Amino acid sequence: MKKQIVLFISTLVLGLGFSSCSDDDSQPSLLGKWNLEKQEERDENNNVTGTWEVEYECETNKTHYFDIKENGEVEIISYRSNCTQRLETIQWEQVNNKTIFFLDVTFEVAELTNSKLVLKYTDPDKSSFLIHLKR
Repeated sequence: MKKQIVLFISTLVLGLGFSSCSDDDSQPSLLGKWNLEKQEERDENNNVTGTWEVEYECETNKTHYFDIKENGEVEIISYRSNCTQRLETIQWEQVNNKTIFFLDVTFEVAELTNSKLVLKYTDPDKSSFLIHLKR
């Protein structure tokens, strides 16, 4: 079930983007808009077993992003093949510096800079999914 939720979130996330509210480059923030760059699946030995690049449904608006808000909401914006906007809102919570929850899935913040965010989900079988986002 968790794998399905991760795949659901990954599908919604394909094409994410963030814009930070702060000019302070010394403190990267999860808040703001993040564009999806790619997804990876890795086996228990950390070998890449699959990579998926962003696929846009709308040729005239190639935008898919997460907007992580301070109020605990994440707006996931994408565009359908007929170029109408699709908006999904889910809840998120940051438990500590390295762990965040979307729905009931736990992600580790594998990397966070001002321009890059990598979220990692580890499956019970020890395989993992990495979602690469950029500002």
